Amino acid sequence: MLALALTQKRGPEDIPLMAKATARERILLLQDPDSEEDKVLAEMGQALPPIMAANIAAALKRRGEDELAEQVMLLLRPPQPKPSSPPLPPELIKAVVEALVAAGQGQLAGVFVQFVMGQATQGNGGAPPAPSAAPSEVQPGQAPPPSGMIGAMPPPGAAMTEGAPIAPVAGA
Repeated sequence: MLALALTQKRGPEDIPLMAKATARERILLLQDPDSEEDKVLAEMGQALPPIMAANIAAALKRRGEDELAEQVMLLLRPPQPKPSSPPLPPELIKAVVEALVAAGQGQLAGVFVQFVMGQATQGNGGAPPAPSAAPSEVQPGQAPPPSGMIGAMPPPGAAMTEGAPIAPVAGA
């Protein structure tokens, strides 16, 4: 009891009167206080909820209760993120791009496509996929192609094949 009293804080601003290692050595007269500290730390680690759950699942498996062991292990898995929104139908993407290009907003159409493609590649951290070709070089006096797009958009009303990807430009 003396060792416990000397190693506890008396209040939030207080410090213990004695270190636990010193109490183990001088009051409890342990022959190997460092080994005892390792044992205490190991016990603390075994008491952590994820470790306890894994140990419980292992014990259940040894007892033949595989289904319950699997349920315990499922508790350890992080929750899967829910998709933020369903993917847009290709017809809607096509209509939006055509409308933006018809309104002279080719650059905005490119940003829109990049955004939609980025959502479709959520497993890639939400980043748009890598470009499939290098951007065309812009000569002085020429306007660059719309940001995020290679080449020019098809004219309004031109047939776009469903599911045909529009590749983003590197660095856009």
